[in-house]
Amino acid sequence: MIYLLHGENTSASRNNLLSIQKKHSNTPGHLIGKTELNPQTTTPSHLIDNCMYIDMFGNPTFIVFDISGTGRQNLSPYAEKLNEVPKATILVIYSDKELTKINPLLIEAQKNNATIMLSPLFKNANVFRFIDNVYALKRKQSYLELRNLLNSQEDEIYILTMLEYGLRSISYTKFESK
Repeated sequence: MIYLLHGENTSASRNNLLSIQKKHSNTPGHLIGKTELNPQTTTPSHLIDNCMYIDMFGNPTFIVFDISGTGRQNLSPYAEKLNEVPKATILVIYSDKELTKINPLLIEAQKNNATIMLSPLFKNANVFRFIDNVYALKRKQSYLELRNLLNSQEDEIYILTMLEYGLRSISYTKFESK
C-alpha cells in the first residue's frame, strides 16, 4: 500500500503519518516499527530492497520515504520503482512542501491508486488586519493578508463589506459626521 503525504502543514502530515502507523499495526496500542529513508542516502534499488523486507512477527514493513529536501533532484528513477512495491508493504512518501502536478512521484502514485493526502497550511487570516493594512497604504501586507483570507475560504462579499465599513469609518472621522 502506498501513501503520499504532502503539504506545508507538517503537524497535520505527521498526525496523518501516525494514524497510518496505528491503522496498520497488528497489536492494539503498539506502533509498528518504521524505517525512514531519503533520496540523498538511498538509491531506487535500495528503496525496493527495503520494501521487500519481511517481519517474522507478521507486521507489515513500514517505510517513510522523505523527499522534503530534494530540491530539483530527479525523482523519476524512484517513481519508476513504485510499481515493484509489494502490496503488504506500507510505503509512505512524505514531503513538507506541496508537490506540483508534474512531480513524477505524484503521477506514479496516482497510477498505482495510492492514497494521496494533502495538508495545506492555513495561516491566521484576519479581516481587520487586512482592512488596517489597506487604509494604512501598506500594499504588500494587504495583498498577503487578502491571499490568506481567500485561502481560508473567507467569503468575498464579507471582505468587500468590511472594506466599505473601513471607508465609512474613515469618512466619518475625516468629515466629522455623526
